[in-house]
Amino acid sequence: KKEGAEGNEEEGNSVLNKILVPLDSIVVNIGKVDSKRYLRVIISLEVKNSEIKGMIKKNKVIFRDKLVSFLSSKNLTELSDRANHQKLRREIKNLLNSKVLESEDAISQVYFSDFIIQ
Repeated sequence: KKEGAEGNEEEGNSVLNKILVPLDSIVVNIGKVDSKRYLRVIISLEVKNSEIKGMIKKNKVIFRDKLVSFLSSKNLTELSDRANHQKLRREIKNLLNSKVLESEDAISQVYFSDFIIQ
């Protein structure tokens, strides 16, 4: 544990001894493709070790693709209701763990640092 925490302190990604992987901003249309409504979100993933962090950073395009597909399938009600944000975090975590990382617990938490619906 100590080794992982030291490595993260050097990169500035350790918060409260957590290993965080920030992803780039994602913008998707809400509902139909020609919709004038969109979601802009910035997601950070809390992972269990630095090996997983490296894997995510190396394959960031795959993670972004899964997130874009997933988020664009949601409707305005699912995204705008704050009560659904916890459910959305769980769904993202489960999707990335099972479909990309093929693990149940590689990602332990999903954080939104930006969540804007226009």
